[in-house]
Amino acid sequence: FSLPPSVRWGAPFNPRSPDAFTTEDLLVKDALWDVPNNSVMGREADKTARKYGITREAADKFAYSSHMKAATATKQGWFEEELVPITK
Repeated sequence: FSLPPSVRWGAPFNPRSPDAFTTEDLLVKDALWDVPNNSVMGREADKTARKYGITREAADKFAYSSHMKAATATKQGWFEEELVPITK
């Protein structure tokens, strides 16, 4: 797997350099960017939580409950048709 020269991982090149070129940080662009709001997803999550009065503690409790339900469902075979093993 190779990346095109317009993509970077890690530290950016010196933007003041005469040899500088435009780069894209794929972690932000493809994973952490909220396109409709043109903002970082974490910022949008914070705004939504404030708007609806969701505390961090409440969000963490909900996430924990969700993960526990998923673990139980997986152990009981409820997701058997949806889960596919990954092999080399």
